[in-house]
Amino acid sequence: MSHSILHEELFHSADLDIKDGLYDAAVQKLEQIIQEDPSFGKAYNHLG
Repeated sequence: MSHSILHEELFHSADLDIKDGLYDAAVQKLEQIIQEDPSFGKAYNHLG
């Protein structure tokens, strides 16, 4: 699996966390994505 697919899956998981009110878990996942791929703009958007 390429990094982009892994990051998309992690992003989707973070999105579900947000919808379920699990904000700390979502932030952790989004920050992980950004750390590994600083060009993943959707993660920044979800962090606000």
